[in-house]
Amino acid sequence: MPTGPYDPCPCGSGKKYRFCCQKQDQDAAAAKRQAERAAEQQFLREVAQLDELSNRANDLIRKGKWDEAEAACAELRQRFPDAIDADERLALLYTRQNQFDRAKEHTLAALAIAESRPDSFDPDFIADLKAEVAYLDECIAVGRLVD
Repeated sequence: MPTGPYDPCPCGSGKKYRFCCQKQDQDAAAAKRQAERAAEQQFLREVAQLDELSNRANDLIRKGKWDEAEAACAELRQRFPDAIDADERLALLYTRQNQFDRAKEHTLAALAIAESRPDSFDPDFIADLKAEVAYLDECIAVGRLVD
């Protein structure tokens, strides 16, 4: 229950809360809110940086700039080691290059990340990754993209 300003201070000093610990408690609450806002802003900046780098890798793959795309994926992995994006982009890159074994390796890595954090990933997305593994198995079997 909140302490009113004229209630006895919970610290046991015998003073009214207003004249004892209220200012200190208000300052602590304000500092906590400020720290939470700063942490949220930092998180949003990191998400934006992750999105930008991930999209850049996708654009490079689309343009067939394999070496640059691979470098962008390496940067993704280095800067965001817990994110799924590097493995997803590498799987796409290697699929486009008909390197199906390597694509499957990264799709399985992405799947492992998604399955280890079921609260963070939609079950349909996990099912799509499993379907992609099966598709890559078909591509490996015939040595080319399957229609």
